[in-house]
Amino acid sequence: MVKIKIKHEKNKHELDVDPAGGYDAMTKQVEELTGVPCDRQKLILKGKEVKAGDKLDGLLKDNVLLMLLGSAERVPEKPKVLPKFIEDISGDPSAIDVSPAGLKNLGIPAFWLAT
Repeated sequence: MVKIKIKHEKNKHELDVDPAGGYDAMTKQVEELTGVPCDRQKLILKGKEVKAGDKLDGLLKDNVLLMLLGSAERVPEKPKVLPKFIEDISGDPSAIDVSPAGLKNLGIPAFWLAT
């Protein structure tokens, strides 16, 4: 067993990990500790990402610091009702009552208004 430190956001956690258990076992332990799902975890060790195929025996030593990137928050769902834009509405676009946008044209040159 190796004791490692995990830094996630502003929190530091300590975790006992068996390097022979593999990457998947370690990420499940990290998920239980931090609440970040395994598929959303990105573990950084000395500036390099630890990936699923890496051998943990050579990487993990006592008191090594791993940085965890990932969020425990749920991914927002798609809205059930999508907003409609004028460009998306089929039919006669002149039938849609749209108030005029912008400034009202006074019929005089703009430089007269500047003085």
